Amino acid sequence: YYYKVAGWITHLLENNPTVAEWVASQMNTLYVKAENWVTGDLLKKISEDPHDIPDAIRQGHIAYLINTRNISSDSENNDGALIRMCAVENNTTMFTSLDTVKALLDVLEEITLRISTIDA
Repeated sequence: YYYKVAGWITHLLENNPTVAEWVASQMNTLYVKAENWVTGDLLKKISEDPHDIPDAIRQGHIAYLINTRNISSDSENNDGALIRMCAVENNTTMFTSLDTVKALLDVLEEITLRISTIDA
């Protein structure tokens, strides 16, 4: 599965320079937001504060959402379902598989090394 997704993404980006540029700009945005998030406050779980994560999604503070589940926890399943529903309602890019995230990051890392800016 991983290799199929990675191959598809690589093919898409190599044959569509506009898409590759868009992905590079999205990754720059993701990097800045991730850097701010790491140095900022962590969001509380839905079970701890039912408004924290949904409000952040609705306000556009979350560009990419990675939501996996712990099979042994019912509260995490409920939290995850609410988070996924909110992400879908607000058109937030969401990943539910770490393999897919890894494939995307591997490809983006590879193409980011090939994309450079033209200084005027």
